[in-house]
Amino acid sequence: MGQAVKTMTGSKTFVTILNKFGQCVNYWKVEEIEMKMAKKACKPPLLQGLEPRADLTTMMPFDNYDEFTETLSGKNTLHETMGICIQSSPENKGKRNF
Repeated sequence: MGQAVKTMTGSKTFVTILNKFGQCVNYWKVEEIEMKMAKKACKPPLLQGLEPRADLTTMMPFDNYDEFTETLSGKNTLHETMGICIQSSPENKGKRNF
């Protein structure tokens, strides 16, 4: 409840009052929970076959693809973002040939 109240009102005071009545955790715990959720949401999943190593070159180009964008209503349009991920192999570490 504390997180919902903080999100809706932005009020530290209101969360503190609810906490004193035993209805939610304290304001700082709400902040901690939000930070953990944000970090988890921002951590992208590692694509299959990639190695999380700083010594390997990794490229991820993306492009958006729009089709049928000339409609007045915006209906029946296609908007996609497509990307590809390329990583050098550990055997060719440091070389730029993919």
